[in-house]
Amino acid sequence: MIETRPHSTTPSQRTAAFTLVKLLVVIGIIALLISILMPALSRAREAANQVACASNMRQWATSVVAYSTDNKGWLPMFGETYGYNGPEPTLWWNTLAPYLGKQPTNAGGYYPSQAANLETMAKIRGCPSDPDHTFVGPNYGGFAYADGRLYGPIVWGRYDPSEAVIGVRITRIKQSGSKILFAETTSPYYQVYSPENWVFDTDCDGDGINDTYNYYLGWNNYNGGRPKVHHGSSNVAFCDGHVESMPYKTWLTDMSYWTVNK
Repeated sequence: MIETRPHSTTPSQRTAAFTLVKLLVVIGIIALLISILMPALSRAREAANQVACASNMRQWATSVVAYSTDNKGWLPMFGETYGYNGPEPTLWWNTLAPYLGKQPTNAGGYYPSQAANLETMAKIRGCPSDPDHTFVGPNYGGFAYADGRLYGPIVWGRYDPSEAVIGVRITRIKQSGSKILFAETTSPYYQVYSPENWVFDTDCDGDGINDTYNYYLGWNNYNGGRPKVHHGSSNVAFCDGHVESMPYKTWLTDMSYWTVNK
C-alpha cells in the first residue's frame, strides 16, 4: 500500500503577500518624493520661462539698436504724432516690426486693435510665465521737452502733424548699459511710465514701498510695469541691447536706471 502525504510548501517556496500596510508605505514614499521634487521642477520651469522671456526682450532691444544704426542714431518714437484728431500714428512696435521679420499691424483707430497686435507679435512680446498679461514694453518718458530733459528713451515725437519731429538720439544717452529701454508691462500696447516723470508716490500692494503714481492706481499699478512676474524680479533691457533680471526693490527705487539725462 502506497502512503500519500499531503503536499506542503516550505518557507522558501512561499510568496510574501503585498499587504495593505506595504502599499500605503509605498504610496507615502512616492508622495514624499513628489513633494520634494515639485518645487524644484517648478523653479526649473520658471527659470526656463525667464530665459525665453529675456530672449524675446533682447530681440526688441537689438531691433532698436539696428533701427538707430539705419537712422543716423535716432531711436524709434512711441508714436509719430500725439493728437487724437490727427492721422493714426505709426507706433513703436510697427516701426520695429521689419527688424523682427514681422509686418506692421496698424488696423485703424488711434491704437491698432489688440487682437491684430497680439496675433502678429505675441510670440516675441508675450512672457511665457504669464503670456496673457505680461508683455515687452518701452520705458516711456513722455515728450522730448524743449529744455532737453528726457525722462526715458522712448518719447512722442510731436504733439501734432504741424510740429517738427523731435526724437532721441542714442548718442544723448550716457552710460547706455545702465539705462532702461524695455521692461515687462501689463498691456500689449502700453509701456512703463517713467517714474522719474510719473513719480512713485503711492503703495499699491501694501508692502511699505511706494510703487505707483496715484493717477494710475487700480488700473495700471507699478506705472504699467510687472516687476514681480519672475519670483520677485523682472527682465529689463538696456539701451546698449543687453538684458538683465532686476529685483523688485531695485526696479522701484533706483531712478538712475530710468532717466536718460537731466
